[in-house]
This record gives sequence, C-alpha cells and structure tokens, in this order.
Amino acid sequence: MAGQRLFPEPKPVLGPPNAERLAAMVENYARFAQGSVSPELLSRFVETELRDELLFREAVLRELQFRDAAVEQRIIQNMRFLDAQSKATDQALLEQGYALRLHLTDEVIRRRLVQIMERLIVATTSVVRPTESDIQSRYERDLETWLEPA
Repeated sequence: MAGQRLFPEPKPVLGPPNAERLAAMVENYARFAQGSVSPELLSRFVETELRDELLFREAVLRELQFRDAAVEQRIIQNMRFLDAQSKATDQALLEQGYALRLHLTDEVIRRRLVQIMERLIVATTSVVRPTESDIQSRYERDLETWLEPA
C-alpha cells in the first residue's frame, strides 16, 4: 500500500505513431487524392493515429471487445481461416482467439473498437443548448463568412 503511494504505476506512454499505419494513410491519400501530402496534412495524420491508438487502448482497458458481437464474429472468422479443418465450436474458437490475442492485432477489430469508443463519447457527452444571445453573437461574428462576394 505505502509502496504504491510512493511509487505509483507509471502512466502509459502514447506514441510515436505506428509507422506502418501512418505510411498506409499517406499512400492512400496520394493514390486517391493524386497529390502529395503536405506537412500540415501529415501532422493531422499523426494526430489521428495517436487519437485512434488512445481510443483503442481505452476500449481494451474497458474490455469492450468481450461485449461486441461484430468483434466476436471477426475472431471466429479469423480462427476458421487459420484452421479451416477445425471442428471446434464457435465458443471454443472465440476462447482460442482471445488466448492468441487476435483482438489486439486485427485491423478490423481495432477500427470497430475505436468506433465504439467514439460512440460512447458522443453518447455520454452532455450538450449545452445555445441561448438566443449565443446564437445572435455567433451570427454577427461569422456573418462575413456566409456572405457571397459581389
């Protein structure tokens, strides 16, 4: 007990971003946008990758992978791919997949868990409705941005 207070567990370190995932983002952008990646855009890619990593870690920490049918189906599908001749039940394959930590290495599962975390954040965030004076001041502040040139 006293040792934990004197030497608390270190906070998790985030970063640097996954180099392969970042390279894939740059490659996809270059292929579909048919342009090069500016330093500003690369910075946004890095921020996105770090954000997604943080959300993924939080999802795993909350054990959300055990509560999502899509994640379970993906693990079962991956296990059947690894051994197409297996006669194991879905439950057995699921347990084996979790034991192999497939939920930590599969890109589809990663994206699904990030998506779940995003939805949780939106669902649990309280939104303050703007007052009439807030709307009026915003309108007056941004009026020029809404006007079309003469």
